[in-house]
Amino acid sequence: MTKIAPILDSVDALDVADAIDREIETVWGVIAALQCILAEHGDEPYINGALRLANTHLDALSAIRRDVDRP
Repeated sequence: MTKIAPILDSVDALDVADAIDREIETVWGVIAALQCILAEHGDEPYINGALRLANTHLDALSAIRRDVDRP
């Protein structure tokens, strides 16, 4: 019989670096999609704003990821 265990036994089991890496990859996908939309539709202020927001979010995630790697 299979034993059911909790998903996280402790806080140490949570791999923060992997979660941040996945979020960074997702934001890169959002940025690529926004750039495609911008290329097809021209100068759209809402798309420009969303792209600026996504880039800022990516910068913040990169800074957090850099700090996670520090000893």
